Amino acid sequence: MKLSLAAAVLGALAVSAQTSTECNPLKQKCPADPALSGSADFGLTSESPRFHATGGSPTYGKDGASLTIGKRFDAPKLTSDFYIMFGYVEWEIKAAPGKGIVSSAVLLSDCLDEIDWEFLGGDPNQVQSNFFGKGDTTTYDRVQFHPAPNNNKEFHKYAVTGLRTRRPSTSTARMSANSPRIPPRDSTPRPP
Repeated sequence: MKLSLAAAVLGALAVSAQTSTECNPLKQKCPADPALSGSADFGLTSESPRFHATGGSPTYGKDGASLTIGKRFDAPKLTSDFYIMFGYVEWEIKAAPGKGIVSSAVLLSDCLDEIDWEFLGGDPNQVQSNFFGKGDTTTYDRVQFHPAPNNNKEFHKYAVTGLRTRRPSTSTARMSANSPRIPPRDSTPRPP
């Protein structure tokens, strides 16, 4: 899954809600994707060659990368140049405030398996988590809402743990200090 981030201030990794892929391996033969092997810590306090920005230019500082929405329909995002197969991914995010603004952190595979968090700018006290398999967005019945007080004024940590030894392609999402969310086996996306 590739990493990217949309319209938020972050201190760790980034990810995006615009769901697309350059090559879907369920529909055609695709080249191998570059994987991140081992562990890495991206504080994003300065520009990194491992991430590229679209839809705007991030600014960098002691709190990490900041993406700005300057006008209607702006959709800045920061995307990694690598993929991960399993492991632990953590973001430290302060969401963007304002009605109509959605900040998000997303893990997305080429076959459009997706795990995401969405922060609504008009609701600074909760975050939504959701997951989709193979780009199927015909149902949103897996959405869950989690307390995240002052998420547009304070940084909160969000994480995904992909545990290949537990069950194939299972992810556990942890929202700050809240208990983990483990999707039911029959609704968990499977690798192609």
